[in-house]
Amino acid sequence: MIRLHLLGAIDLRDENGREVRALLAQPKRLALLAYLAAASPHGPQRRDTLLGIFWPELDQDHARNALNKAVYFLRRCLGEAALVSRSADELALNEVMVWADVRAFSSALDGERMEEALGLYRGDLLPSFFIPETPEFEGWLERQRARLRSRAAEAAWLLTERHEADGHLTEAIGCGRQAVELSTGDERPLRRLIELLDRLGDRAGALRAYDSFARRLAAELEAEPSAETVALIERVRSSRPPRSTPIAQPPPPEIPQSVPDPSTVALAPSYPVQRELGSSSIVIAPATGAATVDRTRIVALRRRRALPIVAAAIVALGMLAAVAAIRFLRPNAVPQLDANLVAIAPFDVLDPALALWREGVVDILSRNLDGAGTLRTVSPTVAIRRWRGRAEAATAQDLGRRTGAGIVIFGHVMPSGFDSVQLKATVIGVGQGRTMGEVELRGAAANMDRILELFALGLLRELGRHSGPMGVRTGFTSSVPLPALKAFLRGEQFYRRMAWDSALAHYDHAIALDSGFALAYYRMTQTLGWGSEQSRRYPRLEEYAARGALLNRGQTLRDSLLLVGLSSYGARNLYDSALPAQERRYLAALEQASRLFPGDPDVWLMLGEARYHVLSDTANIIATLDAFERAIELDSAFGPAYKHTVGLALQLGDPARARRYTRACLASRACLASTPSGVATSSLQIEALLLDPSQAEMSDAGDGTKAVMVLGFESADHALDAWMKRASRPESF
Repeated sequence: MIRLHLLGAIDLRDENGREVRALLAQPKRLALLAYLAAASPHGPQRRDTLLGIFWPELDQDHARNALNKAVYFLRRCLGEAALVSRSADELALNEVMVWADVRAFSSALDGERMEEALGLYRGDLLPSFFIPETPEFEGWLERQRARLRSRAAEAAWLLTERHEADGHLTEAIGCGRQAVELSTGDERPLRRLIELLDRLGDRAGALRAYDSFARRLAAELEAEPSAETVALIERVRSSRPPRSTPIAQPPPPEIPQSVPDPSTVALAPSYPVQRELGSSSIVIAPATGAATVDRTRIVALRRRRALPIVAAAIVALGMLAAVAAIRFLRPNAVPQLDANLVAIAPFDVLDPALALWREGVVDILSRNLDGAGTLRTVSPTVAIRRWRGRAEAATAQDLGRRTGAGIVIFGHVMPSGFDSVQLKATVIGVGQGRTMGEVELRGAAANMDRILELFALGLLRELGRHSGPMGVRTGFTSSVPLPALKAFLRGEQFYRRMAWDSALAHYDHAIALDSGFALAYYRMTQTLGWGSEQSRRYPRLEEYAARGALLNRGQTLRDSLLLVGLSSYGARNLYDSALPAQERRYLAALEQASRLFPGDPDVWLMLGEARYHVLSDTANIIATLDAFERAIELDSAFGPAYKHTVGLALQLGDPARARRYTRACLASRACLASTPSGVATSSLQIEALLLDPSQAEMSDAGDGTKAVMVLGFESADHALDAWMKRASRPESF
């Protein structure tokens, strides 16, 4: 079928996917084809109407001759049956042979398929298109543009109301913003969006939406918002709560059905739970979660805990030695290929202006393909770190063997014309060593988010030819404005490189552009937890976690589980109370995520953090270390995975194991951050010096003097002695 795109970008391709350049180079004849496709109502068009629109300067005979020549040319380019003459006086487009996005858009709206319609509406009809001496056509085109844009705006708002009613807040806000963008000069969608954001408690987002609209109105129409809109925003502004007011506690996060009952998750051996804090003992009641402090029990409690910890440590050392031999001493085993596991390789980018999409394509395609049918995707971090070389079949097969992925997708992103971009991907079956399919797509660079979603659908069609039909989930790009998506993807690149300050700045910018961007809140919470120097500039990480919990709708299973875990922990800290039920949900979600996504270092890191902060007995220390080691095994260069390993190893009385962690971290250069003055500030760097003073490269002074001075000790011996004493108190880590 011939495919004609007129919305947002002009594109015409034959049944083989080749561009029909001969027709694209004839503006008036292309305009005739567009008119037959987009005229309302659809159907046959009278020839005398076409003469008046396209050849008003010619007399009747010459105009008819020009029309006949144009029809002959169109049929020669598209096929004899592409245009149908219903009678001597009527001409129509054959919808069986020619698919037009403008007709599919109208059909989707008439059938109330709003998501499909908005996916087709990529911009104005025939943007920047002009043919001289055709005032009737120019007037028709302007009216059609306004009509189609208005219908798209109505669809966006109807979809906003549906998502809000279903509790899908991220999608509701995204569609509301789209409705405002499509409603040039019409302030009703803006007022609806402001009221929606205000209802959801996002007053800052409401103010930003108003400011953006007011600036656009002034620039395009030299006008100001109406008194009604100004009055509404003033009411929102005056009701804004003070910054110090904590955000409302979210309801218990929803765990997908595949997560087991939280009560079945193994926690510490018994409740009540006793925790040490300074010179006090906190006792948490199992039924109510209420916490009381008994200051007289702390000494006895410590003495009672000492003997079982020592005994358990002896048993644990044997287990740790076995784990150490497996994790650190054996050569990396080659994983078996999984036919349902897909690795997305970084795309080769042939233009520096498109550099963001080298890794951005990995992030977006991984999320969009994950969970389609039986498919799972390799963690973007793992795929990016293990990719070596250029986009070639041999390199792709090597990535598949190193990650266990039976399918690898690689490709190119390249410019195509002045403002367009072309994506081309190849799907490789690693076990068979053959190409399973290829997908190529071209479109306007300003619509890169839409292009990637369509690209993902094309890849799923290719994969479905070999694995059967696959359920398609709308990708997270569909509800996120492109500027916010770009800011988030830049943050992801800095996050992988542990450039925390830069990552925070970009995630914060993504939230400013889209206050309903759940994944940006999730990453903001994580990044603040790693101790950025700029973290004091932002609200508490628990506030971001709680906000992410409210927006946990419509995510992939992996992202949803991580949001459940992180937000439960965030709510626990935000309200400064121990919540056993929340802790169980926290662990249940992350335990399930580790079973479903065993090749994702981020999942294992979060599970390790969950076990570290919730569980405390010796057996669970081993489980916690195992989670951190799995994360290190998958991505040895990710510094946060090492954060607690040294302290936990020392709690188990194994300084040799602690030294192995520090050496592995230093060897991977995952903990070599320094201040501008050159004094090492990473806790792991200091731990490495205290455990092994021979690690002279850690500091300007060969004996580690500077690092020791940071801790306030006179010498490395004094520091190590204090460090070992600290290791005997689990609550100090």
